Parts: sequence; C-alpha cells; structure tokens
Amino acid sequence: TARPGSFERCHAVINPQNYFDTCFYDLCALNGGQEILCAALEAYADACQAAGVTVLPWRNATFCPVACPPNSHYNPCTSACPATCTDTLASKNCSRPCVEGCECNSGFVISGGQCVSMSNCGCFQNGKYYEKGETFWQTDCAGQCICAGNGTVVCNSDRCEVSEVCKVQNGLLGCYPLNPSTCHIFGDPHYITFDGRLYHFQGDCNYTAVETCTNSSERFSVTTRNEHRGNPNWTALNSVAVTLKNLHIVLKKNKDTYVNGVQVYLPMDLNHGARVAMKGHYVVIDTSLGIQVKFDGDQELFILVDESLKGQLCGLCGTFNDNQLDDFLKPDKVLEQDPNKFGDSWLVKDDNRTCNPVSVVPPTCDTAKEKEYEELCKIILKNSGPFQVCHWHIPPQLYFESCVYDLCATEGNSDQFCKILEAYAAACELGGVNLGEWRKDTICAAPTACNMSCTFDVDFCEWQQATSDDFDWIRHKGPTPTPNLGPSYDHTTGEGYYIYLQGSQHQPSEVARLVSPVCSSEGPHCFRFWYHMYGTAETMALRVYVVHNETSTLEWKDAGNKGNRWNLGEVTVHSTGNLQIVLEGEWGEDVRSNVALDDLSIEKGYCTGNVTPTTPGTITTTPSVDTTTSAPIPGPG
Repeated sequence: TARPGSFERCHAVINPQNYFDTCFYDLCALNGGQEILCAALEAYADACQAAGVTVLPWRNATFCPVACPPNSHYNPCTSACPATCTDTLASKNCSRPCVEGCECNSGFVISGGQCVSMSNCGCFQNGKYYEKGETFWQTDCAGQCICAGNGTVVCNSDRCEVSEVCKVQNGLLGCYPLNPSTCHIFGDPHYITFDGRLYHFQGDCNYTAVETCTNSSERFSVTTRNEHRGNPNWTALNSVAVTLKNLHIVLKKNKDTYVNGVQVYLPMDLNHGARVAMKGHYVVIDTSLGIQVKFDGDQELFILVDESLKGQLCGLCGTFNDNQLDDFLKPDKVLEQDPNKFGDSWLVKDDNRTCNPVSVVPPTCDTAKEKEYEELCKIILKNSGPFQVCHWHIPPQLYFESCVYDLCATEGNSDQFCKILEAYAAACELGGVNLGEWRKDTICAAPTACNMSCTFDVDFCEWQQATSDDFDWIRHKGPTPTPNLGPSYDHTTGEGYYIYLQGSQHQPSEVARLVSPVCSSEGPHCFRFWYHMYGTAETMALRVYVVHNETSTLEWKDAGNKGNRWNLGEVTVHSTGNLQIVLEGEWGEDVRSNVALDDLSIEKGYCTGNVTPTTPGTITTTPSVDTTTSAPIPGPG
C-alpha cells in the first residue's frame, strides 16, 4: 500500500474527498482490483503536482509499479521538460511543476520517445527533427537524404520516377504515384472540368479544351470542334485535335485519324513518344507529356492529365488546381461567370469552316416534362440502381443534371438518354469501377445481341471456318513470312494477332470464308472491320455477304493492292430476323496475294462513314461450315 501521509501535504490544497468517493465507487462497481486503485491514486497525485505540491513517494516494486523503457528509471517528481536531442538543456530551463514518470538515465536524452545516448541523436534539418536512420526528401524532391546520426545528413541526387510526382501527402514530402485527373466532354456538350465543375456550352465552332498556360512545361493543346446535328439547339463533338511539338493529330467522327494532314491507319507510333491506337471503343492518343486523349468517334471525349501538370493548364477544361471557382479563366486571365461567354473566349479561328459563335439558348422544359425527365434520369442517382457502386467514385449528380438537360434539348430522345447513361458508365469504368450488366436494369438495350466482335488475340471467337470453300484463314502475330507482303503487325495493339490468307499452294480465284454466329437482333446494325491488302496481285479480293434464310447478298467488296496499311470497312446491315455475315477472301493471280482482317465489331444503328461502292447481287447458297460446335451455323457454300 501507499505510505501513510504520502498525500498529506496536498490535502490543504486539493480536497481529497471527491477523489476518495470516486475511488470507492469504482472499486465497488468493478470488483476491486489494484489497477483501479492505482488509477485513482495516480489521478490525485497528478492533480497535486500540477498545483505545485510535492507528493512523497507512494509507489514501490509491488504496489502500483511503473515499467520504464530501456535507459530510463521512475522518478515521482521528474522534470516536465525532459532533455531531448534538439534541446539538451530543456530540463534546466523548465518553469513548469515536476511530474511523475520515467526519466532518462544520466548521459541519455529523448529522441523519438526513447532514451538514447547523445552519439545516437538524429538530425535537425530545415526546422524539422529526423531520427537516426530516417530518410527524407530535399525541397522539390531534389535528392533523398538520410540522417546518419549526431547531426550528420547524407544526401544523394535521386529524383522522382517518371510515373511519380513530388508532393506532400499525409504531412510528408516525397515521391508518390501520379494521380491523373480527367476532363469529360459528352452529350450536348457537357463539360466536367479537371477540378470537377459541371457546365453546359453549345457553341458550334472550334475551341481550346486544354493547353499549357505556363512556361514550366512543354507546350501542347487540345482543341475540339462542335457541330449541330439536325437540331439548331443541339450540338455535339465533330472532331478533336492534339498539337504537340511538330505533330498535329486529328481524330474525326467514325474514328478516322490524321497526322499533319495525312490520314493514317492504326496503331501508329509517332515522334516525341506519341502513339495513336484503338483501345476498346476509343481512339486513344498517348503522349510522353503527361496527357492522354480518348475519343469514341461520336460525342464523348476524355482528356486525362498527370498530376505533374497541376496549375499549368487552362481552357474549357479549367485550371486544374483543385479550385473550381477559377475554372472559368479566360485567355486574358480574367475570370468569367457566364458559361457561354467563357466558352466563346476560347474560340479558335478556323479559315476552313464557317461557324456561328452566337451561344445557343439553354433548352427549357415545361414543368410536367421536366419532372418526367427527372424521373427517368434518377436511375443514375438511385442507391438501389445499377450505378450505385460507382457513386462514391464518380459523383452521379453531375450526370443526372446533364441527363435532364439533354432530354429537354432533344424532347425526350431515348437514344440520347442512353448516351448519357453510357457516358456515366464510361466514367465509372475509367475510375476502375465494374458496373457489370448495368443495361439490363434500364431501357437501354445492349448495343447488340450479336456476338460478332473479335480481335483474334485469343482465338477466332465465335466465328467459324466454312467447309465448302478452298482453304482456311490463318491466325498470325507479327510480320507475315514473305517480305513486302501483308501486315507487319495487328491493328488492335500492334502486338497482337490478326487473320490472313497466304500460301504458294493456292490457285487463282480460290476462296476462304469465315462465318459469323447467328444474330437475332432487329433493326439496322453497323458491321465494322479492319482489312489489309498488300501485294501486287490485282485480283486478290475481300467480300462481305449478309445471309438471310439461306440466301446471301453481296454488300461490300474491295480488290487489289491497298498499300501497307490497315483500312476501315463498314456495312450497314438491316436485320428482320436471324442473320449472319460471311467474310470471303479470294486468292489473286499469283503468290503475291495477301488479305488480312482484324477487329471485327457490330453495333446497333447506321454506319455513318463512307462505304466502298459495290454492285450488290443475290447468290443462293447451301449452308456448310466446320462442325466445331454442336449446332453448325449456316453459311455460303
């Protein structure tokens, strides 16, 4: 027990009765126990010492002992300002009352909560103390340092990796993974800036979406051209242009790509670390400057910028400085409040196109219609809806507002409603959120029930080789075996597979056919494919047939040498029941024939690009394919 009279000196200063009553109550309520008693005595001792009263020793080895860490011992009245590595005289200059606790042994001081010898003290650098062995970065991450102990700091010239940025995170300066920010342009068009501000701007001219506005980074710009689409009150993206160094890359509708005015075929590696390629539904421009552009060839654009560009950008996508309030910064560095005036300030003159810079009046709905559209668009907000898992990652309110806006502008057009849902789904996917089959809970059907998409990177997907033809398509990766003949790489990524026809054993006019799975989706569909015809044989050819009720109709054809490049082909298919597509390659008059295919896809709706002219004809056919499945699929004989 505590010695009699240990707290006697304090009674006249602090009445012990309240502490006694609390102690008695706690012991009774908690079934007694030395730790309860010790806590009560410690509380009274602390109060006494804080009042300047010296308390006599009341602990011993068996009663309320205090376990002290290495190189320290218990003192019932130790300095409230213990000596540390950064202030060895702290205890001598302390004016505060003593406290009960552990104090360092002679010759030791506190460092990082432990008692260490003076020789093991850390380092004091730029107003901050570092323990021995602790590493830290210099200002602007211009080298990493280590505290060698006793005030000695050793630094190197390490810098952040290309994929990292120098910043303070959780109070620590260091190199951290880049956290890119996204500007999303979609619909009529709606803009969500890098800093997350939503606004609507329907000008139908050419505008600067983003450009570098400081001298601290390499210059680049992204401009977008808008167009009216059958409605003077509704505009959408027409094309996107990226300018960096001596490159001018233009992505047009239907994903046609031009570099410095010349059409190119993807994938394409360019100077200065730039690359253009198809990735999923997007044409993607990757650069070494910390910017990526993704355009769907219709009305959706993502511009992603690295964190290293923060505070260096301006344009319709805002200032990228974590402050939405200054996103409407005009080229003259004056802040604007009106979205239309802000948008018009970033107009880029175009001598090749006449446009009307007069801003479109925002659409209005009567109250009943607006409520109807809000109910439709609430599927984006519903906590039990198909997008719920994305709400925390991508704010749904911005897309809900855009949805109502577009339905008012298009008088409830269901296709545009689905476009907005697709835009939110795309933003979620970009944010790493898997929405699964979100369409099944909406009025937006899947793009098609036809399983015809194939990149040939794994296999032939659901396409089959016909049996009544002369030879088969070959799946291949890299250059074809014969120099100056056929592709050097696939169309999808440049590193995957494609299919092609080649071989000295074939005779002129022999054909190979590839047959699609059966599609039962109604209405118009656009079948797209990329083909490569490089060789001197003039009669090598590629044809596309559409099969209905065992009758195939020639819908598209091309023949002869098309150069060493991938070309886009597309066919609008009108489905009134089950249909199939047959791709027929014909061997030319000599071995210098090569026909290749890649990236087959089909989606609902009409094709909007140019289709190679054909003279359609009807051919009665007899179904026959390789029986590689339990239910053979019909095709041309």
